Amino acid sequence: MDLQKKRIIKSIPLFEIGICIVFLIVSFCIGDIPTKPTYKYINNHIVKNTWHDIYETVLAGVFLIISIISVLCIVIWIIRRIKRRKKIHKHIVSLFFSFVLCSLLLMISNIIVVGFWSDNDYSPICYKFSDDKHTIVIEERSFLLYSGGYVYQIYDDNDAVIIHTFSVDDGGRNKGHYDIKWYDNYAEITYNTFYTKDSKCTDKIVFAD
Repeated sequence: MDLQKKRIIKSIPLFEIGICIVFLIVSFCIGDIPTKPTYKYINNHIVKNTWHDIYETVLAGVFLIISIISVLCIVIWIIRRIKRRKKIHKHIVSLFFSFVLCSLLLMISNIIVVGFWSDNDYSPICYKFSDDKHTIVIEERSFLLYSGGYVYQIYDDNDAVIIHTFSVDDGGRNKGHYDIKWYDNYAEITYNTFYTKDSKCTDKIVFAD
């Protein structure tokens, strides 16, 4: 390995850390930009799309590239150690430290923009209802003592829009058991609230169109 290549490999950890610091700064700058999400009903799930998805993909790509480069550099140093019987411990430690630090910086960058919790942490389950004129999907969510859900109106192209939200007590779920009365421009949905054994609530859900 010539001197120039050796210097390049030694500078890689600093370069990787610098790139991740740039992403951290960018995350702080764009973290408060509104998401303006869109929703799609696909395979009995509500799929949410925002620009966050693109940013997460970019961060994942950077993490993958850094992982590959770190592994390649470690392999190169090991081969050098075998051929020339030279100590390489400090180089491997440097690469390992930079990889851990980069992983941490990218994770923090993602949390700043996307948040600590994702929708999947609430274990969403969807239930579809229709009166042949309107179609709605009630998405139930719960996490620890929080529980509630979203009501989406579903269009013919499976685009979805949130038309109502609700909450219930103590992590309870109605598991799709809703009494629904349909009207031309709205529906009345009755569900258990779990505040007491038999407590129920009726919400008026106004259609988007």
